[in-house]
Amino acid sequence: MARVEVTFCEAGNRSTEGASMAMIHGGKAKTEVLNSAASSVATTTRSEATDGYGVVMLWCESDVWVTTGDSPVAAVPGVGQVGNGCRLTAYQYGYLAVRKGDRVAVINI
Repeated sequence: MARVEVTFCEAGNRSTEGASMAMIHGGKAKTEVLNSAASSVATTTRSEATDGYGVVMLWCESDVWVTTGDSPVAAVPGVGQVGNGCRLTAYQYGYLAVRKGDRVAVINI
């Protein structure tokens, strides 16, 4: 088991000089902590962001496979297979776009 921090955010544009600078709206961020396991574990929290603006920021203590959706189930694809989601490398932040109502699921790699 490893700690996985899942922060649901809304993207915004914060630049007083007119340039585009993508930022996460901190006042709307909500974090749920999961313990990854050998079977898929999903958040109970769902994205509340307007479609097109939802982002999840992820951080984990060990490599995990992550996927998103209404009822996500994380599964690591084998060689020659195609699967939903992607690897999240330990001790690095990852970001994924989500739709309103999406949850996040993780599984140990």
